[in-house]
Amino acid sequence: MRVDTLASTSFSAIAAAFDEAFGDYSVAFSPSAGWLGETMRRRGVRLDLSVGLWDDTRLVAFTLNGLGTWLGETTGYDSGTGVAPDFRGRRLTSLMLEKTEELLRAAGATQYLLEVLQSNEIAIRAYRGAGFETTRELRCWAFDALHSGSPAGVVIAESTNDDPRSIASLRDSEPSWQNSDESIERAGDPRVTLLARDAEGVAGCAILFPATNDLAQFAVAKRARRRGIGRALVAAAREKSGRSIRILNIDARDTGTNDFLEAAGATEIVQQFEMIKRIG
Repeated sequence: MRVDTLASTSFSAIAAAFDEAFGDYSVAFSPSAGWLGETMRRRGVRLDLSVGLWDDTRLVAFTLNGLGTWLGETTGYDSGTGVAPDFRGRRLTSLMLEKTEELLRAAGATQYLLEVLQSNEIAIRAYRGAGFETTRELRCWAFDALHSGSPAGVVIAESTNDDPRSIASLRDSEPSWQNSDESIERAGDPRVTLLARDAEGVAGCAILFPATNDLAQFAVAKRARRRGIGRALVAAAREKSGRSIRILNIDARDTGTNDFLEAAGATEIVQQFEMIKRIG
């Protein structure tokens, strides 16, 4: 079996391996090539830092690694690790992790970040055994309620200023890697920025990617909470998307946001652990 980077591997081969590896996952899905390509772009995936394992010419396992800045440090990010069902139980993830750390250290990374489903006990044990520590619990939601109008004195409209960093002061918690300001700025798909304004100025904001139905960020100013602005913003984003939207990886300690989503009618779909390992 050969281990190498994915630098010379075609996107079609990666997409096929991804589909095979995750087809029987506990949250099974078969993504389109467009979705996978955009996800890789947003998460900063670099194929020269990503790792594959081949059985003859067949790609049977892979780790798609991104590189960026996380909490002020150069960081590698596991955007997706998968193993073909008939090759599981052979410690292939450990082989790829060893190669990954070598590549990331050479690229200047000092830490390696990932998320894992809390229900995936086998993977959690493996990551902890490899030196990863849990940094946060994350909650993931789906929202499908229709727009019911804005509160009195509040106007919600698309904004031409779509700099995600402009709403950082409204947030109660740090977004996860794939929803971070840096990831949003890397995106290729068009995004829609919705601003809620009242007499005092910006009262809330939501950043939506309609092509992938991801509500990457949303927040309401503390002064404007409990007035229905959050519900109106999220419902307006759902209307703009035209289908159920996903709100992924909200810090479990952010009880205000999670309680709001539950009260607004969102459905919790999965819970994850965010984990990190020092590598430099």
